[in-house]
Amino acid sequence: MALKPYFWKQTDSRWRNKKVGSMTLGAGGCGPTTIANIVSPLLKKNITPAKVWDYMKKKGYLIPGAGSTWDGITQTLKHYGIRFTVTYNDDMVKKSLEKGDWILALAGASRWTSSGHYFCIYKLK
Repeated sequence: MALKPYFWKQTDSRWRNKKVGSMTLGAGGCGPTTIANIVSPLLKKNITPAKVWDYMKKKGYLIPGAGSTWDGITQTLKHYGIRFTVTYNDDMVKKSLEKGDWILALAGASRWTSSGHYFCIYKLK
């Protein structure tokens, strides 16, 4: 069976109320949660969104009211030893998914979020 990302939820009652300023992990923690979902299975450790949140908070990668900085995402992946490529090329993303790579994606503001949302894509249907 192929390795899959974890499915931690940023709204889990164990950590949703952790704060930086007035922003909670439940409301603005999609970046740390997505990183935890990727890092945990790759490292074979339960690295929770709370643990990633605490690291990113300590490093100044969380901005109250806005969420995670992009630099914070890449630096935190490096902290955990995860190799990655940054691309804006749709064809490269599709080819990566076809060969089994995972994608940490960022969607812009939409009807569901005012500032954007990080998430993981791990396969094509």
